[in-house]
Amino acid sequence: MTATLMTMAHAERADLADFLATCAPQDWAAPTLCSKWTVKDVVAHVISYEELGAAGLLRRFAKGWVVRANQVGVDEFAALSPQQLLDFLRDHLTPKGLTAGFGGMIALVDGTIHHQDIRRSLGRPRAVPEDRLRRVLGLVPGNPRLGAGRRIRGLRLRAN
Repeated sequence: MTATLMTMAHAERADLADFLATCAPQDWAAPTLCSKWTVKDVVAHVISYEELGAAGLLRRFAKGWVVRANQVGVDEFAALSPQQLLDFLRDHLTPKGLTAGFGGMIALVDGTIHHQDIRRSLGRPRAVPEDRLRRVLGLVPGNPRLGAGRRIRGLRLRAN
């Protein structure tokens, strides 16, 4: 049976939560490959859209002038402890809200990329499960928000 984007997103979030449970307090404060964001900030970003309805999403985009909406979400979750963020993630393994968009595609791509951002910065890389990696590699080039299309022009992405 072929996994859906939503089941892959759920699995990716579960893997991320399992990894985060192994992180020491200093790991949560460490910088990531996302400039200006710590591990804690990246986790906050990954989950910050989960409980926003349409009105909440519009408020977030308005407050952040669209381009800073992600930072607004990180700021809104800043008061939570690492354990509270981990608990929130575990309570939201199945994407809801904006991240459930396009059948879970947003959560899968965002979760997989940010899982790597965190692990690589901590020197704890992982092999992304092949089915998820193949699916994400097919989705990233056409995502205008990521801007990957122009940066990878001429390259062939493949999962080994």
